[in-house]
Amino acid sequence: PTRTYFVLQHGIFSTPEAARSAQAALEDLGFAGIGEQRERIHVYAGLAVNRSDADALKRKLEQAEAEVYVKEYAVPAVRRIRWTGGKASGVAGGTAADYFHAADELVGLIARLTAVRINAGEPMPFDAQSIETIGERHRAWSAHAVAAAAGLQEEDRETLERMDNAVNTAVMLLAAYNRNPASSYLWQAQAAALQYVLLENGLLAKIAAD
Repeated sequence: PTRTYFVLQHGIFSTPEAARSAQAALEDLGFAGIGEQRERIHVYAGLAVNRSDADALKRKLEQAEAEVYVKEYAVPAVRRIRWTGGKASGVAGGTAADYFHAADELVGLIARLTAVRINAGEPMPFDAQSIETIGERHRAWSAHAVAAAAGLQEEDRETLERMDNAVNTAVMLLAAYNRNPASSYLWQAQAAALQYVLLENGLLAKIAAD
């Protein structure tokens, strides 16, 4: 189905050098920036699943004099994809659809939890239930990764691997945050989750069969 996120757009740049400079400036302030190549390069500084979270993140960035504005970011619905793997069997059974659905649930949860913790003020560890839920959804998503890659072309499998790395990085950053609460881990986890969304959007647009 169509999914709509809210991104915090830091700017639109004509050259890779300008985009990298903007990302470096965000990092110097303790945030993280992710670029997306369109007609020009869009640089984003955060991700949210609802407008209220996005507005609160915007205030945090503006308090540090980082200019951003909230923008809706839609990943369009996809009915069918070009995929030749068929139904996988065994412990890692599932289809490409299972992979995307499980990833979207996990990424949405990461975006929501990081936004809530950032907006709460003083860094504090996540509660045990939140960590358990992240672990469960991460395992559920991981079980579909091999099956999802099986039916893709080689270059698309490389994109899927980058998506996997983004999700795994976000989960690892949340674990690091829980060991040593620092808001920089949360912003980096946000960036990793956003990286997944951008890659997923590009991949689905490319392999959509309709």
